[in-house]
Amino acid sequence: MTAPAPVLGVGRRLVYTRAMRRPGPLTARHVVVTALVVLLVSAQLVWWIVFTVHESENRLLLEQRLLLIECRHQADQVQQELQQLEARLTASSLPPDAAPGTALWPRSVETIRRAAGEVGAEADQACTPSWRREGDRAVLRFHRDGGCLEATLWPWPEWLETGSSVEVIEVVEGPPDRPGVQLPHPFEDLWARPGFELWRRPLRAHRSRIRMFISEGVFFILLVASLVVLLGRTVRRELDLQRQHRNFLSAITHELKSPLAAMRLSLETVLGGRADPTASLRFLENALQDTERLQSLVQKVLEVTRFGRADAALRLRRTELSEVVRDTIRTFGRLATAAGARLETSTEPEIWVRGDEESLAIVVSNLLENAIKYGGPVPWIGVDLRISRSDAVLEVRDNGGGISEEDQPFIFDRFYRGGNEMTRTTQGTGLGLFLVRQIVHAHGGTVEVAASGADGTTFRVVLPGAEVVEEEP
Repeated sequence: MTAPAPVLGVGRRLVYTRAMRRPGPLTARHVVVTALVVLLVSAQLVWWIVFTVHESENRLLLEQRLLLIECRHQADQVQQELQQLEARLTASSLPPDAAPGTALWPRSVETIRRAAGEVGAEADQACTPSWRREGDRAVLRFHRDGGCLEATLWPWPEWLETGSSVEVIEVVEGPPDRPGVQLPHPFEDLWARPGFELWRRPLRAHRSRIRMFISEGVFFILLVASLVVLLGRTVRRELDLQRQHRNFLSAITHELKSPLAAMRLSLETVLGGRADPTASLRFLENALQDTERLQSLVQKVLEVTRFGRADAALRLRRTELSEVVRDTIRTFGRLATAAGARLETSTEPEIWVRGDEESLAIVVSNLLENAIKYGGPVPWIGVDLRISRSDAVLEVRDNGGGISEEDQPFIFDRFYRGGNEMTRTTQGTGLGLFLVRQIVHAHGGTVEVAASGADGTTFRVVLPGAEVVEEEP
C-alpha cells in the first residue's frame, strides 16, 4: 500500500524538471547565437547572389557563342560551295558544248563567257582558277579545253542561302553593330551575323535574371535588416524589463521590509512592557499606519493585476466625474493632513462621462499620491477639473522639483522610477502612473505631463465624451 509515495516523488521531479526547462530571459548567449545566424545567412545570401550572377553571365556567353558558331558554320558552307563550284567548272568531265542554265551547269552560274584578250596556248596556261568581285556578283576565271573562261554568279543576295537565324550584311565602313563572321574570298566585305531578335533574346533574358536576383537579394536584405531591428528592439525591451524588475524588487523589498520592521518593533515594545500606556497607544497607532501602508501596497498590486492589462474589463456606464473627484479628494484628505500638504481644488460640478467609477477613482488617487511623494518640503497640491469642447480635463499640480526630460518618456512604464532604487528614500513601486495610463487609455483618453520645471509638475488627463448636466430647480 506504499505505491503512491514513489508516484508523488516522480510527479514532483516532473514538475521540477518542467520548471527547469522553462525558457529564461534573453541572455548574451542568445544575442551571440542570433548574430552568428544572421551573419551566416547574410554570407550565404552574398554567395548566392555572386554565384547566380556568374552563372547567368556564363549562360549568356554560351548562348552568344552558339550563335557565332552557327555564323561560322554559314561561312564555312559558303567557302565549301565556292570550292565545289570551282571544281565542277574546271572538271574535264563537263561536256564542252554544255550551255549555262542547263542541268549540266551549276544553278548558281548566271553566264559563262570567254575571257577577253586571252588567246593562245600561253594565255591558256596562264589562266589559273581565281575569283574576283564585280559589284554584287562573283566571277570565277578558269581554264577549259576551249580556252580561258569566266563564270559569273548570280547576285549574292539571291545566291547565298542563309538560315532564319543568320543574316548577311555588307560592311561599308567601320565594325558592325554586333559580332559576326567574315565570309571567305571573294566576299570579304560581307559579314554573317545572328539575327537582331535572336541576338537580343539571350541578353534580355540575362538582364531579366539579374533584375530578379537583385530584387530577391534586396528583399532578403531588407528582411534580414528587419530581423536585426526586431532583435535590437527585443534585446532593448528585455534589458528594460530586467531593469524594471530589479527596480520593482528593490522597491517592493523596501516597501515590505520597512513597515514590517516598524510594526515588529512597535508590537515588541508594547508587549514587552517597555512603554507607558500613552506611549503604547502611540506605538499601536504607528503599527496601524504601517498595516495600512502594507494594505495599500497589496491593493496597488491587485489593481495592476486587474487594470494593468490592455484588455482589462471595465464596467463603463454614465458616471459623474465631478463626484468621483470630490469623493477621492475627501478620502485623500487624511493622508494629505498627515503629510502636512496644502490641497487646493477647483472642480466644475455635474461633469458626466462614460467610464468606470472605481478605476477613475484609482486614477485620481494615484495622481494625488504622486503629488505628495514628489512635492516640495511643504507639499502643495492643486486639482482642477473642467470641461473643454466635450472633453473632461483633469489637472493635478505639485510644487516639487519637476521631472527630467530624460525620464519623462518612461514615467508611465511599468515599474519605472528614475534614479537609484536602493538609495531612494521616497516610497513607491513604479506602478501608480502605469495604472493611470492603462486606465485612461482604456477609457479612450490621454494622459501627459503638461508642464514640468523647478516650480513643479502638472499632469493632465483628458477624457472624451464629457457633458455638463445642470441640476433641475
